[in-house]
Amino acid sequence: MSASEKWLPTHHGLSPRPCDIARSAAAIRLCWRSIQALLRSPSLSSIYIGYANGDFFYMRRLRDDAERKDFNSPEQGAFLVQSIERTGDARGRYIYLDAELNVLREDERPDFATSYDPRTRPWFNDAMAAGKAIKTAPYLFFSN
Repeated sequence: MSASEKWLPTHHGLSPRPCDIARSAAAIRLCWRSIQALLRSPSLSSIYIGYANGDFFYMRRLRDDAERKDFNSPEQGAFLVQSIERTGDARGRYIYLDAELNVLREDERPDFATSYDPRTRPWFNDAMAAGKAIKTAPYLFFSN
């Protein structure tokens, strides 16, 4: 793991847990590399990662006031993490981040955890069939 991959979760106030839900070093590296790609590329609007146990990590840009309003974000919100953890009782959370990835607010969203399962989505099944991470065509996400 590179120094920047070790630094990002603690420096930016994010628990390593959102990227640690797969419990493997390779999956953690993929998650943080994906976040770094989102931060570096203004043309990317989001990244999402589903895991075989149904855990899910989705990070999206909040580009303007209309998107912040749609997602009930704090005024300084720049990113929204939508997370599902299925260890024990399913837990859904929305985590609002500022441009520096500091946590502004965290909302429990049990409805998200019970209504969405990445294992039922074509992008997840395509990646499982490929046996590796894939890039999809533009995708209308569940919460859009």
